[in-house]
Amino acid sequence: GNTRKSHALLEDMQRCRVQPTARTFVALGSSSERLGDWQRTLNLFNTMLALRISPEQRAYAMLLSAYGNGKQHQAARELFLTIPLKYQKDGLVREAMWRCFGKAAVEVFQ
Repeated sequence: GNTRKSHALLEDMQRCRVQPTARTFVALGSSSERLGDWQRTLNLFNTMLALRISPEQRAYAMLLSAYGNGKQHQAARELFLTIPLKYQKDGLVREAMWRCFGKAAVEVFQ
């Protein structure tokens, strides 16, 4: 369903020579994030990287939230440690980590 629609939209954008942005991928991944479908969210994130689109804080927060909602806490921790420091301190990223780890997020990731 949604995966096919996401891929179709990206293909349409490429055919029309419209370059997707990080926000395009965040919009496409928001439903899978909320459902905890971390595999689909990760696939979109990796597609974004393959297209050489730099993730922004919303993209990192989306993937962190998908990991948290999908109970993939180790993957969330590993991702957090690879996020550029300027985004680690961002409110959206910190909120995603809080949702994933609760109060422990503040202690573990300072």
